[in-house]
Amino acid sequence: MRASDTARSLSVGLSLRLDGSTCLADYADFVRRSPHISIETFLRTRPAEDRFHLAGLVALEMRECWRGDAPEPLENYLARYPELRDDKEQLLDLIYAEYCLKAERDGAAGSEEYYERFPDYRESLARLFCVHDLIGRDADPFAPLDRPVPLPEAGGAFLDFLLVRELGRGAFGRVFLARQTTLGDRLVALKITARPTIEPETMARMDHPHIVPVYSVHHDE
Repeated sequence: MRASDTARSLSVGLSLRLDGSTCLADYADFVRRSPHISIETFLRTRPAEDRFHLAGLVALEMRECWRGDAPEPLENYLARYPELRDDKEQLLDLIYAEYCLKAERDGAAGSEEYYERFPDYRESLARLFCVHDLIGRDADPFAPLDRPVPLPEAGGAFLDFLLVRELGRGAFGRVFLARQTTLGDRLVALKITARPTIEPETMARMDHPHIVPVYSVHHDE
């Protein structure tokens, strides 16, 4: 699947959450060996906390279905796993994942279809699709990392930021309320992701009340 960097940041919360777990990579390998295996079967042999990655598992199964002969609409997964509706960002990630998969399969994906299917999220989806069009398709949000990358936790530090508390999680990272120690302990929202992304450069050029301004970008090998 070719999709924009939006999937990395606004998420496919897909809940592809980079906390050092091998759950998603293990499931991807599992599916390659047994294409018709179900998420339920996979989770039966896994520790209970792996259900934390449910949205990511659904996204991976969706990918296999849409690339095969039997694409399954997201609504079917929401019926199987109603708890996915409890996290708006996570659900938006999954809607966006299907949008990209449909575009890959059919050559295009109409936004109006998604507004009709998910009317409660029309405004959020409109912004998401807008950013998708602005950034363009240049990344595969499902591509595994070379190795699991543990992300820092609230109470810790990252470069010159002290992480006060976690504000949320998305497709490929975490957002913290943080204090920037080198600039008078000012409070900032700090997003940390293990994947390269052109999102900061793109967002920094946008001026909109619903888009958080980007003040700086930092990289840690």
